[in-house]
Amino acid sequence: MDMFDKMIIARLMENCRESYRSIARKLQVTCPTIAYRVQRLRQLGVIQRFVAEISQMSLGVDWLFAELHAGKNTSKLQILKAFESNPCIGDALIMGKNRYLVFSEVYPEERNRFVSCLKEMEGIDYIELSDLHQLCTHKRTGRCRYTTQGERVAFSPSEIDILRLLIKNARVPIKTLADSTGYNSKTIRRYLHKFCQSDGVYMTIKLNLTQCGHINFILKTWLTDAGINPQESADWVAGRYPEEHWFSFFATRSDCVIHYMTVRYPNDINAIVNEVIKHPDVDDVEAGMIYSMYKSNGRAEEFLQRCAGGLRGLALTRAPEQMNKGRQEEKDWILESDLHSDL
Repeated sequence: MDMFDKMIIARLMENCRESYRSIARKLQVTCPTIAYRVQRLRQLGVIQRFVAEISQMSLGVDWLFAELHAGKNTSKLQILKAFESNPCIGDALIMGKNRYLVFSEVYPEERNRFVSCLKEMEGIDYIELSDLHQLCTHKRTGRCRYTTQGERVAFSPSEIDILRLLIKNARVPIKTLADSTGYNSKTIRRYLHKFCQSDGVYMTIKLNLTQCGHINFILKTWLTDAGINPQESADWVAGRYPEEHWFSFFATRSDCVIHYMTVRYPNDINAIVNEVIKHPDVDDVEAGMIYSMYKSNGRAEEFLQRCAGGLRGLALTRAPEQMNKGRQEEKDWILESDLHSDL
């Protein structure tokens, strides 16, 4: 994967429904070149699928980051099975034999249960948990799914019908959407335009950068002062290493900025660490190589089912008894899925 591939990925991350013709025009290449590059990235497994993702604010979830340290005799398969049986776990990065980084979408009422599930996992010696926020960098151009900024967006029944299809394949043709939902093409286009302009839905791609042939690693930087703006730290790293940097996150509990990066050679990691530690706002730096990644399908489908079934309405004016009923049903669902998992 070269810099041109990264430029294509950046465009698709912003709007995966953008036509190849439009991307080709902006990057000043031919349309078949874009189509060939995207197809190759899909075959390599770097681009896993095109998907419509619902924002953290609209989902009403907290985004949590957990660092797990397993015992020496704990197998990787045992840990991955535990991940699969936990519906809250989204992405998990495997860093060596005994270290795992977990990113999770958790409803507020599920938080205590989620923490208990992590503590009950066999073979885990140490857990560090923190709330996480995605920071906007040059590859995101100001739009981030996992952020508390923006407003919570409500979806109509018609929009939910369309979103059900888009979370499975966000590049599905308009005609297919119209045939599947019964709405005309004009209505579909109007809803798609609303989604693309909204901070509630992101037409993006699921990436697995461990398949790109480069070395993937997490760079954790602790700030010298709690008053330092983590966004400025993220911007500095993204600007200093435009080819290596992909995403930045802020772990609120530890005042730590986490960067996902890729390099070609192991020595490049040491060079980056040695330079970042010299920054006046950085107190300490830690780097860890990523060996593989476990990715779930997220909780968007579950969220839409709750909306359609009335279990979790998006209006904030529901009666308290309805709120308590919904939370109890959610709690029962989690317990049932844990007890009857096939894994």
